[in-house]
Amino acid sequence: MTLSPHFIKAKLPTSTLNQAIGLLGAASHKILGLRPHTEQIIAILGLQHGYTLEMDTGEGKTLVSGLASILLAWRKRPCHVLTVNDYLAVRDKDFISPLTDFLGVSCGAVISEYSAEQRRQQYTCNIVYTTSQELLADFLRDRIILRRNDSHAYHVLGQVAGFQTDLVTRGISNVIVDEVDNILIDQAVSPLIIAAPGENKFLEDLISKANHIARYLENHVHYKVFSKQKYIQFNNSG
Repeated sequence: MTLSPHFIKAKLPTSTLNQAIGLLGAASHKILGLRPHTEQIIAILGLQHGYTLEMDTGEGKTLVSGLASILLAWRKRPCHVLTVNDYLAVRDKDFISPLTDFLGVSCGAVISEYSAEQRRQQYTCNIVYTTSQELLADFLRDRIILRRNDSHAYHVLGQVAGFQTDLVTRGISNVIVDEVDNILIDQAVSPLIIAAPGENKFLEDLISKANHIARYLENHVHYKVFSKQKYIQFNNSG
């Protein structure tokens, strides 16, 4: 496709966007046997302008998100498509892959069972299908690395130079959210927390001393156990 270099620009002329969608539709019909209908073309335009869309079952959301992600990937920035579970992430990726391969756009998927190295490899793709939990968890883990080590620019330059980096993602630029009410409303009530290991010398010393003292304590001499109430009471000797 000769249009992709134009998509690096911050703002596209309407004529260029319309031509690109037309060519995508023709490619979709050639490779997938699916030609986008009017409602799907309107949905693709809406996603390009950042709108939230509602589509009924059977109107072809998978095709819409796939074509829209290709347009966004042409901007030379990562595009993530979020689904509600691992199965849908892999299914939707496999559905659109023949078209992305034809257009020279790399497409991958990140699921919960993947190792850090597998995730890092998949995140190098132009389009990545995954879940909100996986993407945000990887993003937070990268933030921990950046806070502990060097700046994001340092790691990006390292990637360009071919150096090994501890970061998993390439950052978050464009995101298409499937089932947006589920991900941004239903799942939003549960905070996503990533804990990083850290040294706490005071706590380590405290636990060591408590363990040392506990070895000399005897039941009915220093304390009494109330099993039914699930608590322990120390006496004066304890």
